[in-house]
Amino acid sequence: MESFNHREKLTLSLYYTLGLTFAEIARIFEVSESRVCQIHTHAITKLRQHVIPTQKTQETVVFTR
Repeated sequence: MESFNHREKLTLSLYYTLGLTFAEIARIFEVSESRVCQIHTHAITKLRQHVIPTQKTQETVVFTR
């Protein structure tokens, strides 16, 4: 989570922990709802990059018996 900026962390927390809508988060940040959607999408993309291994990594794994 160190690579996430403050707004990305807060957006994820407000959305997933407190259950706020993008419209409610937009009012808190004083931005448009579509901007909150962009922040959320960017944060989720970063999260996926950290959690899901890349295709290249999966191809280099070798199992031996």
